Amino acid sequence: MKHKHITGNFTRYINSCIDACTAPQNSNTSPVKVNCCRAFIVRCVILICSTTLLSASIMAGSKQIAITFDDAPRPAGLMMGAKQRTAMLIQALKSANVSGAMFFATTNNLKHAGEEGAKRLAQYVAAGHLLGNHSHTHQSASRLSPKDFLADITIAHQRLQQFAGYQPYLRFPYLREGSSIQSRDAIRQGLAELGLSQGYVTIDNYDWYLQALLEESLAANIPFNIQGWRKLYVDILLQAAEHYAAIAEQALGRSPAHVLLLHENSLAAMFIDDLVAALRQNGWQIISALEAYKDPIAKTLPDTLFLGQGRVAAMAEIKGMARRNIRLYAEDEAVLRGLAVKAGLSGLAEGAYLGEQPPGLQAKKFAAGKISLADRYEYAVSFSADGRELFFGVAQANHRGEIFSARYKDGAWTPARKILHHPSYSFADPFLSRDGTRLYFISTTPSSAASESNDYDLWYVKRSREGWSDLINLGGDINSPMNDYYVSFTDNGTLAFASERDAATAGDFNIYLSQGAGDGFSPPKALAGDANTQAYEADPFIAPDGSYILFSSARPGGKGQRDIYVSFAQANGQWSKGVALGNGVNTPELEFCPSVTRDGRYLFYTSNQDLYWVDAAVIELARAQLDPQPRAK
Repeated sequence: MKHKHITGNFTRYINSCIDACTAPQNSNTSPVKVNCCRAFIVRCVILICSTTLLSASIMAGSKQIAITFDDAPRPAGLMMGAKQRTAMLIQALKSANVSGAMFFATTNNLKHAGEEGAKRLAQYVAAGHLLGNHSHTHQSASRLSPKDFLADITIAHQRLQQFAGYQPYLRFPYLREGSSIQSRDAIRQGLAELGLSQGYVTIDNYDWYLQALLEESLAANIPFNIQGWRKLYVDILLQAAEHYAAIAEQALGRSPAHVLLLHENSLAAMFIDDLVAALRQNGWQIISALEAYKDPIAKTLPDTLFLGQGRVAAMAEIKGMARRNIRLYAEDEAVLRGLAVKAGLSGLAEGAYLGEQPPGLQAKKFAAGKISLADRYEYAVSFSADGRELFFGVAQANHRGEIFSARYKDGAWTPARKILHHPSYSFADPFLSRDGTRLYFISTTPSSAASESNDYDLWYVKRSREGWSDLINLGGDINSPMNDYYVSFTDNGTLAFASERDAATAGDFNIYLSQGAGDGFSPPKALAGDANTQAYEADPFIAPDGSYILFSSARPGGKGQRDIYVSFAQANGQWSKGVALGNGVNTPELEFCPSVTRDGRYLFYTSNQDLYWVDAAVIELARAQLDPQPRAK
């Protein structure tokens, strides 16, 4: 750092002056000279103190970060061999002037890497870096009993003793500390007895998924674009650092010494020096892992199970910050795939979207003869983030709705099967949550055994390893005595839906928004601005970032019975007028139930009783029809 250089040189200069002034005096030495030297020394001491205080002030205001790598020693990949990766990482860290990085080792990897794996760990130590414990078999503490988990990390602890650079820090696999408070506390007690401290992280990210996308693209023979991958890697990780630094400032009132989680992979070997340069450019000081683990938060064991995003995130959650606001938007496989695809670095996951040929700006029927059947009425599509699980509605001849599902498994798509159905009640409009753990839908199922109402309410089911839970009503905060339709969410928990609740006449719907609040929701409010009209507006799909809402409307001036429109969020909190999506989508038929895939690439909807899809670029084309207005941030 520059201030260290100035302080060091200045101190050496002052010392030489002091030596000169305090050299043995003889009888011919002028008293004036002696006094001047003494005054000079006093002034120098004052200046040294001032400079030291300034240096300390600069240091206190800086952001500090340590770099750590998980899963060492990893096997070879398609990009490079294991030995080459280690050599490149060591050289890149050296060229970036980084020492004291910590490599958390999974010792079972040594079994597969053989003697070479141990040599690679030793090479990291010889280069001035450290080793930590990442368990023996890399199993989640949430999947093992405390006894079995502690036995696993004990094996790793014993095997790592052979390395001089081993430090007694445990990095939990998947950052999970247990399946319950009881198991978490038992594991923490076991760590203390073993003399192991937690090798926590404060800056989480999905660098592991970027590596998976790289390997996938190489396997698919997509040309390797080094500039493109460098930019994506550095940009995402820099955003992660700044995001969790801001979370820390908000929750803790200060910026602790941060710990960045990376993996010992090819992307790190190629671009760690670029990342370090970008961090320094943004005001970060690189410190060793041992320095970082001296921060006061090292002594704080958060009393929560929300630990998967690291220690700062856990402490923020305890302070009352909503989980959806803590997690970085890019900790999402679909978002990262979308960014990689947009940059031309990657393609679709194997089997995604039933392997159908993607559409252009002119919509086409989706999976004709597979999902869109000639003798069946399909509507409302929701895909998983990777495009390999599908949910859709089917209207039976008696107008009773059912929800079907299909998935890509073992190299092929399973036949679509019913998952929500009833002889008396309807199920429709599925929406899969971002993480795939909840399926939202509408149903005429009575909200209680005593209820005789047959209107549509919003519901959901939870997914576990055992399957789907019983039906859960979204509750009175959202559902009204009238029909409530369609479900979609932003990433920060804003719910969009349609309702008859304030309609002047039965059958007229408007769009409403509600913000998730704890276990419930804020009072729904009609969409502000010009999107809602006196006509029918329903089936709202809100973008994950909240920048637009797609919906179906029967307003005058449309091409058919109902058309699909889009409204854009404005900087003033209002929503733009609805803009029709144009001839590539709307027809004289009935268009409704729009949704956009998680990767942002495709718009799905229903037309003429079948499912259709089109390139989502039609949304931006619609934006161009509006008068220029500032976008919402």
